[in-house]
Amino acid sequence: MAQTFVYNSGSFTPPNENEITLSFGLFFDGTNTNLFSTRARKRTYKIEEYADQSKEENRATLLDKKLTKEYSEGTEWNWKSMGYQTKDNSYNTDFTNIARQYLCIKPKNSYQAIYIEGIGTQPAPSKAEERTTEEKQLRNIVDRLEDDLYPKGFGTGKTGIRKKVLRGCDELAKRIIDKKKNLKSVEENGDTISTIVLDVFGFSRGAAAARNFLYEINGNKRADDIATTTKVEVVDSKEVKTPNGYFSHLIKEKVTRTKDGVKVIPTYLDNGKLPKFGYLGYLLLKSTYFTKEELKNLQLEIRFIGLYDTVSSYEDKDFSIFNKKGFNSGIDSLQLNNIGNFGKAVHFTAADEHRFNFSLTQLEPDNGKEVMEKVFPGVHSDIGGSYANFLKPNEEMKENVIVELIPTISGDLLYGKIGKIKKELAESYFWKKEELEAVFHWETFGSLEKNEYLSDYIGIKGTRKVYKEYSYIPLHFMEALFNEKLQDDANSILVEKTEQKYPIKGYPLVDAKKRLHSYVFGNAEEWKFVDDAKVNFWISIDNIPSHKESKEKQREKDQELKEISKDRVPNQQHKPAHFYVEDKAYEAYNQKVSKVNTDKPMEQKKIITARVKEQWLLRALRHNYLHWSADHFQAGMEPSENKKREIFNKKHKERVGFLTPKVLLA
Repeated sequence: MAQTFVYNSGSFTPPNENEITLSFGLFFDGTNTNLFSTRARKRTYKIEEYADQSKEENRATLLDKKLTKEYSEGTEWNWKSMGYQTKDNSYNTDFTNIARQYLCIKPKNSYQAIYIEGIGTQPAPSKAEERTTEEKQLRNIVDRLEDDLYPKGFGTGKTGIRKKVLRGCDELAKRIIDKKKNLKSVEENGDTISTIVLDVFGFSRGAAAARNFLYEINGNKRADDIATTTKVEVVDSKEVKTPNGYFSHLIKEKVTRTKDGVKVIPTYLDNGKLPKFGYLGYLLLKSTYFTKEELKNLQLEIRFIGLYDTVSSYEDKDFSIFNKKGFNSGIDSLQLNNIGNFGKAVHFTAADEHRFNFSLTQLEPDNGKEVMEKVFPGVHSDIGGSYANFLKPNEEMKENVIVELIPTISGDLLYGKIGKIKKELAESYFWKKEELEAVFHWETFGSLEKNEYLSDYIGIKGTRKVYKEYSYIPLHFMEALFNEKLQDDANSILVEKTEQKYPIKGYPLVDAKKRLHSYVFGNAEEWKFVDDAKVNFWISIDNIPSHKESKEKQREKDQELKEISKDRVPNQQHKPAHFYVEDKAYEAYNQKVSKVNTDKPMEQKKIITARVKEQWLLRALRHNYLHWSADHFQAGMEPSENKKREIFNKKHKERVGFLTPKVLLA
């Protein structure tokens, strides 16, 4: 068994032959993502992972089909764009890396994986409900499985972050209790369950939930968070007949609740407070399968923490949709750095995310333990997954966003502004000029009294096809780091490697993975985008004539390099069936570059050449595989000021920027 760390001490505990260790993995999905919802659509349309209909588990149930028809098909009104769009809900997303990794865990073995659906989405139906064909029951289930809008916006409510944390505690407690019920050796040999080993994963708000879950079960809790309150409440009513008619008699009793408003039984508290391990400990005691003495001796070991791009966007009070200051970090309100002891922690974050409501909360544990935090090219869901290539067969998805807004101005000044913005966007290599067009847009803001209620804009609309496969790379790396921690236990836990179930192929993905591998597992620097001016400077430095070359020969060489740099990535063509650029294109490109750079008198020239090729690679990646995501036409998806992401840490817990009216862009 791989080494793990006792939660309270951080020291390795050797196993005792009379003590039983249970191992679990918890997978907290992100906002608006739900494995069951996505699976329902994919099985209905028989696509991707569910294309093989010879397997019974790949076939759609009647419930799958009804859910897909209700929530995936058709369109919905977008009040910002004043038009109809594809429905934006968990049924029209792809699997995240949380769901993908969960699907690669072996079912029904000693290691149990627990999936917690994303914020704003509903728990999956039971197995019996999945199989039902009774029409009235199906209707009730379909209604119950509709996404919950408010928690998607604010991270609170019935399917918000804290509710997912409590659900994680509940699901884990059920499995621990079931194990204790079924372990005959516990009764026959007097053995005891001494240790619970946990691996915890999360993406987006699910990463915030994962971190808050680790706070919930650790021993360093704020007094207010473990306190309970008791007061008299109305718990029922009954009709009472009197000479003057019927009236309702209210039944009252004392009720004890936690800070989250959860009703608890005082018998299983510790002097009126939640016991060891917080709500999880309470549930174990309430089951009566654990005594207070057994709970006292039970150890939790956090072996591995795997996070993708933590975004809390959480406000538990006094928050309004009209508050333009936006969300704060959640570091204090959710105690996101108070995660206790652990064996290894990994956090992958997005370099190109720039939406106002997608601020990053870095991982800086209060106990000072070191974590691996790596920054990847791409936006939020390029790192954690969830973007789909298509929703149904032969219907490819395209990224369609308003990337910029320009207040209406007249004449040549407007056309000059449009041209300048298009040029700047094209130079970022997310877009080509032909993928950008100017469209008219209007929106309301400000006050009616000040005549600010209506404004006209020219929107720069971008439309392009972007593929999802780049998001597999962070998944592959997370699994590799997890396996390093599991050591010999890896083969008994994983039913299928993510590299096999979610492969990548061809240029630029294979080359991008090599570059990023050297960064995550080696000593390479973070892979950052460099503009054309600097790349061209590198090329000129790389080609300074040496004593071996005449000036004429050098000019020929410079010209050939310029011709190559114009193309940047020659002959990029996607194979629709596989979604990658042909290997032959990259082979031809390599041959051209090698031919020009054959005679290099200095070793430094090779390093510079590698940097140039690396930038061309990143340009190909940006246009074909990295999304833009920010959209002035989608509520909650607007870009931040100056397209810079807010990054929260211990020194910077509160936002300083504002979501300003777009007129400031003029």
